[in-house]
Amino acid sequence: MPERQTEKLKALYLYLGGSLMSLALLFPFARTPGPVLPGITPLFCSGSLICESITAALLLSRYNENRRSGFLLLALGSIYAALVAVAMLLTFPDALARNEPLVGGKTDLAAWVFQLWAWGAAAFPLAAAITEDRAGSVGSISALGLAPLALPLIPLAAGMLVGDPALVNGGQWTMLNLILTVGSYLAILATVAFILARLRRRDAVWLWVAASLTIFLSATFVSTYAGMRFAVGWSLGRVLLLLSNAGLLIYFITLFRDQQLELAAARDNLEARVAQRTAELESLLNELNHRVKNTLATVQSIVGMALRSSGVDSNVRDAIDNRILALSRAHNRLNRESWRSVTLREIIKDSVSPYADDRRLTLVGGDERIPPKSALAIAMAMHELATNATKYGALSDHAGIVSVDCKQEGDRIRVEWRESGGPLVKQPSRRGFGSKLLERSVAQDLAGEVSLRYEERGLVCILAGEVSTD
Repeated sequence: MPERQTEKLKALYLYLGGSLMSLALLFPFARTPGPVLPGITPLFCSGSLICESITAALLLSRYNENRRSGFLLLALGSIYAALVAVAMLLTFPDALARNEPLVGGKTDLAAWVFQLWAWGAAAFPLAAAITEDRAGSVGSISALGLAPLALPLIPLAAGMLVGDPALVNGGQWTMLNLILTVGSYLAILATVAFILARLRRRDAVWLWVAASLTIFLSATFVSTYAGMRFAVGWSLGRVLLLLSNAGLLIYFITLFRDQQLELAAARDNLEARVAQRTAELESLLNELNHRVKNTLATVQSIVGMALRSSGVDSNVRDAIDNRILALSRAHNRLNRESWRSVTLREIIKDSVSPYADDRRLTLVGGDERIPPKSALAIAMAMHELATNATKYGALSDHAGIVSVDCKQEGDRIRVEWRESGGPLVKQPSRRGFGSKLLERSVAQDLAGEVSLRYEERGLVCILAGEVSTD
C-alpha cells in the first residue's frame, strides 16, 4: 500500500477511533449534570455552519474536476446541513435570545429542526452513494438515486398525520419523537452499511463519509440518552456532532497536504532530472567545443602545409592563420558562455586585443548581448579592421589610436570603427580580400551593410545590421 494512502487511513482511524473512544470513556457519566455552558449552542451551530459551508465548496470543486454526480449530491447535503444549522441557531432557546428562541414560540420547534437534520444526514449521503454505485462515472442522477432525498419529508409527514405533533411535552420526549429518532438512526445505519458494502474501495472520501455518519449517530444517541440539557452526554454530543460535521473537511485537509507533498516530491524529482540533464548537456557541449577546437587546429595545420608546399607567400599564410585564430578566439568566448549570448564589448576586445592594448583602443558602449551567429560575424569584421589598421592604418605606428562606438536599437546594431593619429589615409586603388570578406560577412550574417570612408586622418567604418536570433 502506498505510503500516502497509509497515512490517510491512519488519519481516518485516528478521527473515528478518537471520537468513539472519548464517547466510550464518558458514556457512563452521560446523565451526570454538567456545568452550564450558555454559549455552547451558538458555538456548535456556528461551527457546523462554517464546516459544512467550506466542505460544500470543496465538494463542488471536486465535482468540477471529475463531474461525478455523487460528489454533487454530497455537496448539496453539506449545503442542506449548513441551512439546518442556521435554522437551529434561530429556533433553539438561549441560542441568540435569552431563555427563548429568536424565531417561533413553540418550545419544540428546535426538536423538529433537529429531526430534519438527522434525516437529512442520512438522505443525501445515501442518495450520493447509490448514484455513485450505479453510475460509476460521469452520468445523470437516476430516479433511484434521488429517492433517498425524500427521507427528510418523513418527519414532516408524520407531524401532519398525528393530531398533536408535539415532540416535547413537559420537558419529556413524546412517542412520536422517539419513533422519528429511532427511524433516523436506522436510516443512518443503512447508509453506512451501503457505503461499506459497495463503495469502500471506490474512493477514500466514502470511507470518511461513513466515519462522519458513524460519529453523527453516536453523538445523537449519547445526547438523547443524557435526557437533559447541559448533562455530560448532552454537551459531549454537541462536541461530537461538530466533529462529525468537520469529517470531510478534515479529509480534504489531509488530501491537500498529501497533494502538496506530492507536488514537492515531483518538483524535487524534476529539479534533480533537470540538473542531471544540464550536466549531461554541459558535458556534451564541452566535448563538442573540444572537438571544434581540434578541428580548427587541424584545418589550420592542413592549410598551412598546403600553402607552404605550394610556395604561397608567407604573408598570405600568416593572414589565413590569423583569420583562423580570430575564429578560434570567438569560439572560446562563446564556449565560456555555453553558446547562449555574449556582449559586443567582449567580442570586440577579444578580436582587437592582439593588435591594440587598452591605451590605444577606446570602446564606448557594447554592453548589449548578441547571439552566437551575430557574434561570429562581428568578430571576423573586427579582426579584418584590426589587421588592416596594423598594416596600413592607425595601429601601424605608436601614435595612432582606434575608437569603437557601439549602439543597439531594437533588433539592429551599429558599430562605428574610427582610426586617428596614424599615417595619412588614401583611397585604395583596388578592393582587397579583407574588404570583400568584411562586406560579405556583414551582409550574410547580419543582413546589413558596411560603409567604408577613407578620411585623411583615418579610416572610418560603420557596420549596421540585424541581430540574428538563430
